Amino acid sequence: MRGDGSEPGVPLNFTGLVTRAEKHGLVTRERSPHDGRGILLALAPKGRALVERCAAAAERRSPISRSR
Repeated sequence: MRGDGSEPGVPLNFTGLVTRAEKHGLVTRERSPHDGRGILLALAPKGRALVERCAAAAERRSPISRSR
């Protein structure tokens, strides 16, 4: 059981989730400049585009946005 979501029925742990997102080009990891043990995550351009598409889809489906 690796926890990376590659096995059916095995839930992802956070590290596995980040690893998969990184493999798909959605996020990048960098060492923290303040703490050598820390890792910083950032959205890659592909991840930012996905977030924007999801936000736009949610806005179109939101009852609040339709009442304006």
